[in-house]
Amino acid sequence: MRHGAPWSVVANEGESFYYHGKLVGRLHKGLFVKHVRESLHLFRKLNAWAIDKETWESVRGRVRAIAVVDSDTGRTYIVEPEVFERYATTIEYAADGAQRALPRSYWTVLKEEPRGNP
Repeated sequence: MRHGAPWSVVANEGESFYYHGKLVGRLHKGLFVKHVRESLHLFRKLNAWAIDKETWESVRGRVRAIAVVDSDTGRTYIVEPEVFERYATTIEYAADGAQRALPRSYWTVLKEEPRGNP
């Protein structure tokens, strides 16, 4: 990846983005961070992470990277915005509206924390 991480994915600072009153993610110093739980948020048909279309339209010209932090697995996924823009598929959810979904095969796993007892 060109951006040459390391990125701090504990972005509690910066601009927050909400959709229907729920926090979608935060933009801080060019990094858009979305916290998810795989068991609830993974779009299984495409094995993809998604960002609502409205939020993506708001941040796409201002990000250098997108990070998805999965609290179920301890993994942090990262992708460049150019890859997200080119390969993400628009899907429609009745309850959640339009989403941009990018299969996990396009994401790089930056960090994986061990789960359970050693």
